[in-house]
Amino acid sequence: MSAAPLWMNVLIFSAMGLLGLGYFWKARERHFLRIVGFVGVGTFWAARSFLYFEEGSDAVNIAFTGLAFPFFVYLAWHEWVSFQKDEDLDSLRWATGVTFLAGILYFAVDQLEVVASALIQVVAHQSLWLMNAFGYGGGWYVAPTGFAGGELGAPIVGSGVTIILGCTSYEAIVIFLGAVFATQMRKDPWADYAHVNEHKVAKLRALSPERRKWLGLLYTVPVIWFLNLVRNAGVIYLYDSHALDDFAAGWGMTGFDFAHIVLGKGLSFVALIIIAFVLFKTCPEILDNVNGLMDLPRRGQGGEGGGGDEPQSKPLAAPSEPGTGSAEV
Repeated sequence: MSAAPLWMNVLIFSAMGLLGLGYFWKARERHFLRIVGFVGVGTFWAARSFLYFEEGSDAVNIAFTGLAFPFFVYLAWHEWVSFQKDEDLDSLRWATGVTFLAGILYFAVDQLEVVASALIQVVAHQSLWLMNAFGYGGGWYVAPTGFAGGELGAPIVGSGVTIILGCTSYEAIVIFLGAVFATQMRKDPWADYAHVNEHKVAKLRALSPERRKWLGLLYTVPVIWFLNLVRNAGVIYLYDSHALDDFAAGWGMTGFDFAHIVLGKGLSFVALIIIAFVLFKTCPEILDNVNGLMDLPRRGQGGEGGGGDEPQSKPLAAPSEPGTGSAEV
């Protein structure tokens, strides 16, 4: 993402620090740390959404960052409810941990130019290698990383495309890392479900919680990385070949915008949903936390909601099957 004002950097790292303290601290006052932290994160993304709008970014970036504000404020409100009820819902604690871990990992790299540059270079070279393997992009090369339009990126000379941090899949990877490492794993999570296909979970049941955690990451992180290289290569090819220019014009878009926003981001979102279900199968505790967040509106309506320490009803069963001159990818 483009460089943010200093106050935004101070805000996001302060918010992450508060969420980290709120995640690990056991005292009841942890809820206040989480409340301020969630509001701070939401405010950061609201400001980022406004900056995206001013920069003329695509609607997907504007919409998703804008929706982050009400989401995090909603979590903050439920932390206030938890304080009043003297509760510590598993799902809210998990959301705190995911936000803290993913945020620290992402924004630390975003602020360390040397690290971000190295990551961008690796992805740019691998994307070009993938295209070369299919006989495309011969003679192209990756230029040194530098700033263009306030954005750190590595141009693939000959293609007209620049690889930036957002093209590395790093955001998605750190979210999955945060989701896994913030989860309190159980020895036999399937024992809590009413209906379990014993045959399909037998091998997973034999594994320790720690091994299931690493297996879940093995099933997801490398896949996300590889699919992102395919996405980059596909977008570059469609942009350079002008294959979709006429079709995109009918949508009022350029060929690059259609390939990048509609196809690239759309198919990436679908792929991440499928990958998440693979992770749910291996680590159903994560699905319990997601269900707990979805149950939060039931608080105060006769339902437990939120996946409390002692749930009144069994959680949903885990799924048995996984179901500028240059453009920037």
